[in-house]
Amino acid sequence: MFGYNGIIQQHSGDFLIPAFYFLPLCPFTSLRKNSFKKSTFIKTNFMELKEQFEKAAADSKNLPSKPDNETLLQLYSLYKQGTEGDVSAEAPSNPFDFVGKAKYEAWASIKGKTKEAAMGEYVALVEKLKG
Repeated sequence: MFGYNGIIQQHSGDFLIPAFYFLPLCPFTSLRKNSFKKSTFIKTNFMELKEQFEKAAADSKNLPSKPDNETLLQLYSLYKQGTEGDVSAEAPSNPFDFVGKAKYEAWASIKGKTKEAAMGEYVALVEKLKG
């Protein structure tokens, strides 16, 4: 819900509580007094993360050595979660599509993880694999 000045508010019982009361739970608490700075800060961090993610995706094609299958599945699932979010398609119906099933299960195993968290883990994993 939006309040009288566009600030998102939470409903609690019979009255509305402005969103800034909930910001102590937010990692950006030092910015709670100026919502413009806070939203700009979050947007900037997301844009930087997205740039790092795209660079890591390009770097993953030029790793010093080919990762094992488990690591490849982890890279796949983190990439899909970071770009598309939770798995929405059905599992492959072909019982002999072992690769497709493994990819689906790897992606489904991280269901619920935010895109930002998946992007961050993907970047860290690629950096680790680069050495």
